[in-house]
Amino acid sequence: MTSPRTGTPDSVKIVQPIDHIDIGNAFELKAGLQSLLRSGQKRVVIDLAGVQYIDSAGLSALMAIVHAFEGAGGAVRLCCPQPTVLKILQLTKLDEYLPLAADLEEATDQLADAPVI
Repeated sequence: MTSPRTGTPDSVKIVQPIDHIDIGNAFELKAGLQSLLRSGQKRVVIDLAGVQYIDSAGLSALMAIVHAFEGAGGAVRLCCPQPTVLKILQLTKLDEYLPLAADLEEATDQLADAPVI
């Protein structure tokens, strides 16, 4: 689920879900990211480039993840949503709540500069 990237600040973890985020795997994604948070990881990029579909359970998981990290003094950025996923985020107005970056580089740059508590 996670993979380090060359040139990414050590303090930023990249998570790359693939195919879909739905009722079948949303809990696993949320639990995995909460585990990262408990282990001390405060900055995470969720790269949505490989996600073709997201349902309400997936949206709920993303909101919970952002809320948990921000509540713990950390930060999350979503990036690279496929057009279908972006459309769902826009229709639900979650693009106004969930922190989106245009690409992975922008997301990691934003997080590298983000204060953490």
